[in-house]
Amino acid sequence: MKKLILLSVFLVSCAGIPQSPILGTLYTSVKWGGVATQKAGFSKMGEATCRSFFFVALGDCSITKAAQKGGISQIHHVDYETFNFFGIYSSFTVKVYGD
Repeated sequence: MKKLILLSVFLVSCAGIPQSPILGTLYTSVKWGGVATQKAGFSKMGEATCRSFFFVALGDCSITKAAQKGGISQIHHVDYETFNFFGIYSSFTVKVYGD
């Protein structure tokens, strides 16, 4: 019985791990830079988030969706944020900066 519980906890924690340059075993909260263009400066920001809870994941966290939400047609750069709590709750956010 104990082995079944441990296996269940392990599988649940692996089910919702988002993309990240580094992962914590129980908790992850990381921000990092992504795509950058040669466009100088920016005045707008848009973000899009995907979330997962146990075995269900929903959302549109694409660069296109984040740009649409911020009214951005020319992208300056893109940053990412990820959060994970023991695989029970995870989120992945894309932040787009531009004009």
